Amino acid sequence: MTINVEIKDAASVILIRNKKSNPSVLMGQRGKDAAFMPNKFVFPGGAVDPIDADVKLLSQPNEICLNRLKEHSNINPSHAFLTSAIREIWEETGLMFGEKIYKKFNSPDNEYGYGILNASAAINYQFTTSIKDETFLPDVIFVENAYPNPFNPEVSIKINGLSNSQHVSVGVYDLHGTLVTSLHNQKVRHNVLMLTWNAEIFSSGIYLLRTDWQYGNDTQKITLLK
Repeated sequence: MTINVEIKDAASVILIRNKKSNPSVLMGQRGKDAAFMPNKFVFPGGAVDPIDADVKLLSQPNEICLNRLKEHSNINPSHAFLTSAIREIWEETGLMFGEKIYKKFNSPDNEYGYGILNASAAINYQFTTSIKDETFLPDVIFVENAYPNPFNPEVSIKINGLSNSQHVSVGVYDLHGTLVTSLHNQKVRHNVLMLTWNAEIFSSGIYLLRTDWQYGNDTQKITLLK
């Protein structure tokens, strides 16, 4: 049986850091309730929006690249694939490879987090298609789930992907946003940071475990049961 399914134009990105020495690849984990590939780790990417064709590039891709983008697609201009890919990185990870040319729109770091469609805001950026120096790329940090959770009296957290001399702060907050205790607030010396909170003197309840670093943050709910 043959099923006719419309193929939609889309773009995806494989972003590699330190590919010669200790390579790491930028990926994101889809939510457990996602209709498509729940819980899977995926590369940033998504469908090409019509407005992507209106976004300007700071530098033009070479002719070979443009010709390949034209294959099997009616997208015009073909650089819309490139702007779409860079926009998806922006929406899904918060990384922006471009320069803001207007001040009317903000980047998509709203209360819903990254991933909210902001194609109309993307038009106010000039995107670059060349990355000459990898060293400016933010660290791809992964904060593992606190364990055990619920806990009594100790809970641990592990943070991976840190770079040497990067400042990291980890704190425990109550549900009103008040800092209960600071677990770490200084530069790190290793790629992995392991921390443990002993809550023996604290009351049972739900707390927020927040990790902040230069390019992002992570917040988890942890439950102390006594």
